[in-house]
Amino acid sequence: MQLLATELDYRDVVNEYGYELNQSTLVQCTFANEPCNSEHFTKVITIYGKCWVFNSPYNGKEAKIQTRSGSRSGLTMIFDIQLDHYSKIVQIKELDQTLYGLKIAVHPPYSIARIDEFGFYIPSGLFASVNLFYQKKINAKPPYGFCKDSTEKLHYFEKYSRENCIYECFVYYIRDHLGCMIEEIIPCKFNRDFFHTCPHCTPSCEEISYDTSVSYAGFLSPNTAEGLANITGHDAAYLRTSSVAVEISYNKLEESVIKDIPEMDVGTLFSNIGGLMGLFAGVSLLSVAEIGDYLVRRLCTLIGSPCVVTSRNVTDRTRIAIVPFKNDQWVLHTIPLSATPASLAQTLQREQEIL
Repeated sequence: MQLLATELDYRDVVNEYGYELNQSTLVQCTFANEPCNSEHFTKVITIYGKCWVFNSPYNGKEAKIQTRSGSRSGLTMIFDIQLDHYSKIVQIKELDQTLYGLKIAVHPPYSIARIDEFGFYIPSGLFASVNLFYQKKINAKPPYGFCKDSTEKLHYFEKYSRENCIYECFVYYIRDHLGCMIEEIIPCKFNRDFFHTCPHCTPSCEEISYDTSVSYAGFLSPNTAEGLANITGHDAAYLRTSSVAVEISYNKLEESVIKDIPEMDVGTLFSNIGGLMGLFAGVSLLSVAEIGDYLVRRLCTLIGSPCVVTSRNVTDRTRIAIVPFKNDQWVLHTIPLSATPASLAQTLQREQEIL
């Protein structure tokens, strides 16, 4: 009896037939000239099957950090992709099933790898040098934007990212419509043609991405293939067709920061309003103060009382009194600061009677 792919448990199939990373398949691994091995990689299940993550925060090992620029300070690996183990079943509509080699994606530690969108291929028999460029995007927070804080936890992930949110949304959709889900958050009845949008998955307020620049060179000449064959025990011709070498490093220890800045904040808004009022109506704060001063003086003149507007002089301990009278005459007095309101009123009354 022939079983369809949908009748099989996806996890069991991948674990049984997926690519296994061990001492024989990871021929060589160094980071900053220090040896590494398969224990520094963590297994994850993706739409491409069994994948392996280096420097994962979930494998319990201390994260490796590149402290100097240059390829010798980065990660260098040689893989045996086991080309003779590839499946003989081919579906024409699935073009990537006819390919062989590696597909690599560089992503932030706490974010899931979107290999189908951001991964790049490395054919077997070649050496690939991958230069990384660190880029940080700071999105505007509400009310200027719709980003979410990266410290917000999801059900399956410790930190929020748009990729993690979309993946959880995808899994929940499969659970609700197909009624199945496993602990590794991969649908047991997987359909690669599935597409579902998740509008609530907005970008993170701080997004990290890695731009890559890849260059290639030939790998394993006939002589070097024979030397490697003595180490691995494989035939030299097999190694030349089934081996992949890759180095990943920062060419420069720099970061590019792109930050969303509001085009107009509250302070800028009021400044623009004041500027437009001054331009079109000739209004400014000084004009408002002058108009207020004029109205006070006219009010004092109309009521005919000794209304006083004073200005203090700190140096000689006096104040200047500007006194309006009924005939619109204004008299300037210099009065000691020690003068009481009663004595000041009597003095002003006498001045008014004389005038």
